Amino acid sequence: MAERGFCARYAGDFRELCVALFREARNLTRRVQHLKVLIPLHKGRNMKTQIGIWWDNGRQIIAFPVPVGSPNPLTGLCDSDDSHNDCWPEAAMQLGASSGDEYFSVPRGRVLYDPTNRKSIIYHGNRTDETRLTLIAAKFGLEQWEARKDGHYMMGSAADHFFDEE
Repeated sequence: MAERGFCARYAGDFRELCVALFREARNLTRRVQHLKVLIPLHKGRNMKTQIGIWWDNGRQIIAFPVPVGSPNPLTGLCDSDDSHNDCWPEAAMQLGASSGDEYFSVPRGRVLYDPTNRKSIIYHGNRTDETRLTLIAAKFGLEQWEARKDGHYMMGSAADHFFDEE
């Protein structure tokens, strides 16, 4: 029976096998280091663009990021299936909110991805400023993004007209 493979070549000499394995490992290490130079990391982060929902109380951002999936056939946008109402118990605990607080009592929003324009969209309300939006973008690993105010996420008097009875 003919011997095959790397180890078979050195079957008679254990020392020679060890030297050959060490040499091969060193060569692989050099190749990997070379590849690290050729393949840049995601702007210094080892993170891909994600989508999802978030809350921001001004001190802490609680995010529920998920990988980008297939776009919605109607909107063309990639969105997460998470809802603020369903994720609120976990977010409230992390934010230190009381059990009586509602999910809309803390500024919140959603991150979607537009595959056509290769850009993420951060939907937010009137209580989220540019500095916080930048931190939210970092939480979701966003490179190209834009912010859009959405009436659904407004708070205080800006949201009152959604609940006015006429």
